[in-house]
Amino acid sequence: MATKTTNKTTKTANASQVEKDIRAFWFEHYPKRKSYSDDKRILLAQEFIDEQLELWGVYAYSLPDISVYHPAYYKTTSFKKTNIYDILGDFIAAVNDTDLEKYKPYPSYTEEQEHHRRKSRQRREVNFHELDDGEEYQPPNTISYDDLAEQQSLPLITHHVTVEQIAEIIDDLQADPFNEAKYLQSIYGGSAREIVRKIKGLKKVNIKVCKMCYEPFYARDKRIDVCDLTVKYRPVVADGSTRYVATKYSPCWHLRNAEKTRKNKGKTPLKINI
Repeated sequence: MATKTTNKTTKTANASQVEKDIRAFWFEHYPKRKSYSDDKRILLAQEFIDEQLELWGVYAYSLPDISVYHPAYYKTTSFKKTNIYDILGDFIAAVNDTDLEKYKPYPSYTEEQEHHRRKSRQRREVNFHELDDGEEYQPPNTISYDDLAEQQSLPLITHHVTVEQIAEIIDDLQADPFNEAKYLQSIYGGSAREIVRKIKGLKKVNIKVCKMCYEPFYARDKRIDVCDLTVKYRPVVADGSTRYVATKYSPCWHLRNAEKTRKNKGKTPLKINI
């Protein structure tokens, strides 16, 4: 084990020595944690505790009160102190899948996973803060109740269109493509010349009915038979401004793909080389 043994115990557990021992244990076993079984990780942690208790003797009672730097943050700018029991708990639970863990009734995360979750929340979340009489500016990552009421988004409204309505929209766009391109450019950005080219290339024969949701849509390719409309967008930063671009595949595409997978399951021929 990584613990440094000695025949002589000091009057109290030494924090620097405990930190060296837990760091040596972490760097020795943490990279191989996924190859260990649950029982082996628990056994290694118990062996480390037993050696620490033997090393410090009657003064081992102070181990839970000794705070050392967490080895997971050794090469980062985030320094966090905790006791060796929490560090060993992180080592035991280090193979948790965060994607599966979040669906459990009582999810548990390691200190490293919780650190990344906390940083992610800081990027997305804001706190309520009402300005006092002496304050002039709203602190960063905060919002007042009045500002929140003004920034609340409206509920999503689903518009149902017909094939004839899409054809009318194409006629309206192609009637004055240059002015329409300037208007679309002011909303979505891009090159006006490229927008004009795409408007002139619109064809009514590409108007189809989705095979999954049975809603009319404009197909970008003749081979497309499911709609690519989606309410899921991803932010894209360009030229100092953030714009939201639709994701590549729609819910209908995923549904159709799942049905094709179920139908074709077991139909793939096996090639056996003898």
